[in-house]
This record gives sequence, C-alpha cells and structure tokens, in this order.
Amino acid sequence: MILENIHNLIFEINNTQDNLIVIIKGNSKIINNPKIKDIADKFYNEIADILTKKGYTIRFRSSNDFVLHNKNAIYWIAHSKGCGTWDFRNKKLLPQIKRICITTLAEDGYSLDHYKLSEKDRKLLEEIPDVSHKPS
Repeated sequence: MILENIHNLIFEINNTQDNLIVIIKGNSKIINNPKIKDIADKFYNEIADILTKKGYTIRFRSSNDFVLHNKNAIYWIAHSKGCGTWDFRNKKLLPQIKRICITTLAEDGYSLDHYKLSEKDRKLLEEIPDVSHKPS
C-alpha cells in the first residue's frame, strides 16, 4: 500500500495530461472481498472502457480519505464510498475538477446491483465530451 501511494504521488507530480480521469472506487474492504472482486473489477472497467473510447486516460484510486486524488485530472468519477471522501465532497478544493458520483442501483456493497450502472449514470458518462479526435 505504501509503495502504491508513493507511485501514485510520483505520477501526480509528473502528470499534466489534459485528458486524465480518476475513478475513485468504493470501499476497498468490500471490493477486494473474493465474492465481490470480479464483479467490482468488471464494473469499474466498464466505466473505464466508456471513457477510454472517448480518448481519456484513466487512473483508479481507492476511496481512502487521507489520499488526495489526482489534482491534474479534469474529472473525478466516484462510486459508493468514493463519493464520500473529503476531497471529493470539498468543492472548494481544486474547483476546476468536475465531479460525478455514480449512484448505482443498490445501496448494499455486497449486492450485485451495487455494481451495475443506472441509466442516469450511464447518460452522465455518455455526456462527457469525446477528446479522442481533439487536435494536439
């Protein structure tokens, strides 16, 4: 975990991409549970695939309150506990970053519906502009 945080910090210092989106995952105790992990990974990868096709670079982050999510991102897309992290909720902190909270279809992190995009959330992701054809 410490090595991962150091790697993420180095990445944040060196990264100035204008097409970076950070996906802030839900509760790591739940999403790393062997009964949930594959379903959660598929869910987060589905979100990443939608955005990658639009030309964005994706970074995944944990929902740890004590980690500042990447300040060079143009979007922070959070799910579940990720929506409750201090820096995601604090709109005065890095106000230039657009924030989207994925609500899902169920509150319970152990429910399979917790890892399904609602039509509302799918529409929010689809409304994010395509940058794949943006001139350099």
